[in-house]
Amino acid sequence: SQEENKTTFLKQPTITAQNHPSNHTTSPHYNQSRPVTIVVQLSGELGNQVHKIASGFCLQHMIETRLGLTTELKLQTQARPKWKRAMKWTKAMFPNIRPLHFREANTEEFQQIHKLQNQWINEKI
Repeated sequence: SQEENKTTFLKQPTITAQNHPSNHTTSPHYNQSRPVTIVVQLSGELGNQVHKIASGFCLQHMIETRLGLTTELKLQTQARPKWKRAMKWTKAMFPNIRPLHFREANTEEFQQIHKLQNQWINEKI
């Protein structure tokens, strides 16, 4: 289902001493020039949004600390207007979230990137 596809991006990667990028100077992440973008696809009410944003922050922390990569977190809202009320509540209750732009990843560019990533994943599976 579509919801299952959204959550697969937040699964924790397995990192061992052998495959850690810091142990290989030929790593594709060596001399990283652009940050890794983590897109959090929001849906639902306050609890769902807080959970997904927190999962995004956890993933961001893991990538930066375990892989040594620079990241950026971008939010993407659902098409229905339900997200607006939840955004207002989320920002009211969690001041650290206030600077986040809840529709930053709602662009044609991100839709195209997501489509290409899905094609690539489907070819590899």
